[in-house]
Amino acid sequence: MNRSLPVRLLWLSVFGVAFGYMEATVVIYLRELYYPQGFTFPALMPDTGILLVEVGRELATLLILLGVAMSAGRNPWDRFGIFCFLFG
Repeated sequence: MNRSLPVRLLWLSVFGVAFGYMEATVVIYLRELYYPQGFTFPALMPDTGILLVEVGRELATLLILLGVAMSAGRNPWDRFGIFCFLFG
């Protein structure tokens, strides 16, 4: 199915905004859990287990964006551009 570029960008934008909102809510929840008195510098380092989970979550985020880019793109440059568009 060949969709026009504006239609593809519209749906990629819908996905990007929704996914960005989900990521932002996770950050808000984490700040509330780990910094209930407010976020100040220097930031406290979380436990190693939580830190590893957070790194895994960030990696999963990149893989989700890559998966969408690979599915929506038609050639390598198109996929790279979509990934950058979604990442931004």
